[in-house]
Amino acid sequence: MAALPLSHAQRRLWFLGQDGRRQPHLPHALAVHLHGNLDTKALQQALTDVIHRHESLRTTFEEHDGEPCRTCCPAPRPS
Repeated sequence: MAALPLSHAQRRLWFLGQDGRRQPHLPHALAVHLHGNLDTKALQQALTDVIHRHESLRTTFEEHDGEPCRTCCPAPRPS
């Protein structure tokens, strides 16, 4: 996985996030409590499919030598 430079929009969001405060315009984690039976195999397949299709869900932002960069993890193999 090679580190890639940020786009202009990504660099802006990275810069805004550097002060450590919560940014109301950025997505944040969400927890959901489910009731009833859960088909874990179907849930796993659905999440794998979504992650496979959307590179942004596999991208992390890091800083190397003072410069922000992004790394995209490989897509999971569909089962």
